[in-house]
Amino acid sequence: MKSIFQQLSYHILSAVSLSFVIGIASTSLVQQLPISPTAVITVLGFLFILIALLQLLQKKQTVISLILFLFFGIGFLHTQLGSVPPQAKIHIWNTIINKQEGVIIGTLLSMPEYNETTSKIIVSAKYLRLSNWDTFSPAIGKILLRMEAPWPAQFLPGDTLILRADLKRPTSYNSPGSFDFSQYLARKNIWITGFIRSPLFVKKLSENTPFFHQMRF
Repeated sequence: MKSIFQQLSYHILSAVSLSFVIGIASTSLVQQLPISPTAVITVLGFLFILIALLQLLQKKQTVISLILFLFFGIGFLHTQLGSVPPQAKIHIWNTIINKQEGVIIGTLLSMPEYNETTSKIIVSAKYLRLSNWDTFSPAIGKILLRMEAPWPAQFLPGDTLILRADLKRPTSYNSPGSFDFSQYLARKNIWITGFIRSPLFVKKLSENTPFFHQMRF
């Protein structure tokens, strides 16, 4: 047993990194349990104080064990906090409750992905107008958008675009062991997805476009 702790002490960085990764992975296994972030933070605080006290008492083996538990908990908390829905009122997640058509003004964040049938892009929203709104309103949040066509080559990351799309919250199946798509996106800070029906529904806005939040599209 002593040799195990000696090996852990020699490779402590690898050990805590592995504990952190396992903590992240474990979140999906216990996501149905009512474990609040506040409770996790409380436990981590207690562990930190306990580690400090045991370090003073030179209980090295116990300290190493608790450090691994601490980083496991940090990894768990990191993922758990990333799964908490946004609270800002202007965040698109708090606006899009049910599937509906909308017009987004936002920044293209990265190069599009294309798999021969579907293009995928991520846009950071600035303004939003739903089908039953008269004007644009400020909005924040990242949106994953799909389009069943090649992405127009003239639109590049950093461009400000105006896009018409069907928007909705991502859904997941609750079957045990199934892939949780919504939680996967939440960890990437993406809370809304959408479908662009045609490349004609994507246009670039120039920097000197006046009062573009009042535009019709």
